[in-house]
Amino acid sequence: MGANGMLNWRTTHGEDQIGTAANNRASDLFVGGSRVEEGFGLPTLEALACGVPCLLSDVPGQREIGGGAASYYEDGNPRSLAAALPAMLTADARARARVAGPAEAARYDSAFVAEKLERAFREALGRAA
Repeated sequence: MGANGMLNWRTTHGEDQIGTAANNRASDLFVGGSRVEEGFGLPTLEALACGVPCLLSDVPGQREIGGGAASYYEDGNPRSLAAALPAMLTADARARARVAGPAEAARYDSAFVAEKLERAFREALGRAA
């Protein structure tokens, strides 16, 4: 949380990707809202690797990546998301994420991640045709 006790929102798009790791490390929380039809979640993996508490939508792709290191909210349910937020902004959540997140992210090597991303791109291109 910011110095004023308010949440500061950070987003990264396009050319700002160079600062992703620094942004993640400076963040109090990563909220990953993915839909069931989405592929591999590289932003989630990056946040876990940086030891940031992760609150993810409860869909198979996010569960695969976040495992037991993340917390989950019901996909498409804003009340579920709102109810889960306070517990994610505690010192305990940060301490747990600093240990569990990098350990969970370590399950993925770069070749595996590249393979998953390539598969997701090919599937997306196949649907677009």
